[in-house]
Amino acid sequence: VVISQFILKSILDPLIEFKKVVSEVSYQLLLNQSNIVSSSTSNKELAPALKHLSAGLIKSVNSIILYDILRFISLYKLPSRKAVRSASRELNLLYSNLVGYKKDFREINNSLLKISGYLKISTTYE
Repeated sequence: VVISQFILKSILDPLIEFKKVVSEVSYQLLLNQSNIVSSSTSNKELAPALKHLSAGLIKSVNSIILYDILRFISLYKLPSRKAVRSASRELNLLYSNLVGYKKDFREINNSLLKISGYLKISTTYE
């Protein structure tokens, strides 16, 4: 019983939390795609949400004990830590675009595609 509780609390719960954060990244990028691509600042909650998700990705990966082993045995098709950091960096670039450092449409679209590849999620409707 103690071992199963340990596995649940130290591995499975953080893993579920990571999957929730990754799903939320996909959800927010799809939901707000027009604002992101047009660099619209009309949605005041969007920029902070992207920043929060960026940090949340790193936090959730770091909270999973044995992450690299779980990834290696590919039970959950987890992205590498490097891919998670890269996706986080791309989210930060999208954030900076919304708060004033305007990017070209191609750069924004490229960031969306990179995040999709890094996290193996949908980020566009293509």
